[in-house]
Amino acid sequence: MYVCAFTYMLACRATQCVGKYVYCCDVVAWVVSRRDSNMDSDKEVKKTVDANWYQSVWKVVSEIPSGHVLTYGEVARLSGMPRAARRVSQALRRAPRGMELPWHRVINAQGKISFPEDSGGWMRQKDKLENEGVVFLNGKVDLDRFGYRGAVDRLLWGDDGL
Repeated sequence: MYVCAFTYMLACRATQCVGKYVYCCDVVAWVVSRRDSNMDSDKEVKKTVDANWYQSVWKVVSEIPSGHVLTYGEVARLSGMPRAARRVSQALRRAPRGMELPWHRVINAQGKISFPEDSGGWMRQKDKLENEGVVFLNGKVDLDRFGYRGAVDRLLWGDDGL
């Protein structure tokens, strides 16, 4: 079946499903059938889904053991949305003020802190990680040693396994 790029993009945006091909008449019928009230309820559903996902992100981050890190992608995957690594920092920013999350244990996939190196956030995160025993080499964390694999090794074999 051939679908023009615009119709494909419209269908994906309308159904919020990447990779779903539909016929042009189906897309037009869907768009015409939508009402403002449905759009409002869609926004409420999205807020509920976001709130639930944020809570799962907070749970995953709160369970990262001291002295170990997870990448944004790993947190997203463990939270149930494997392709939402960029949204993990958004979820962390939206955590309630009283919640003491170990946000500093989340780094990027290259093993680096995502803040600019000359910022206060970068120094604060690096200090917190170093105080927990995480070692930086050339500005990077060894993800094999301090990532989730290292946490599993520590649980199985103790500190001597490192």
